[in-house]
Amino acid sequence: MKNNPHSKEIKVGVKKKYVTFLSHQPLKADVLELFKLNFTPDTFQIIDDVIYLYYEHGAGRSKMSSIVFDKKLKVTSTSRNWNTVSKLFDLALTLKT
Repeated sequence: MKNNPHSKEIKVGVKKKYVTFLSHQPLKADVLELFKLNFTPDTFQIIDDVIYLYYEHGAGRSKMSSIVFDKKLKVTSTSRNWNTVSKLFDLALTLKT
């Protein structure tokens, strides 16, 4: 939760933020190839085995998708919007106590 580079940006709406969880940390060479692709105005950052995404006009209109990430990074992934991830995180904290 604390690693999301978009979480500190107050102006970024929660509906524009997503997280993609990868089956494993991708190879550096594959990450470098992925960064050659242009998804403007959408952006992403990869930290270990998680991709933090920002969709300027919504995920449904973007070419930046799990299919692209899976193919380019040679991983299996699943994506969730930030609201869902936040709720799951809060639920995990309550179950832990």
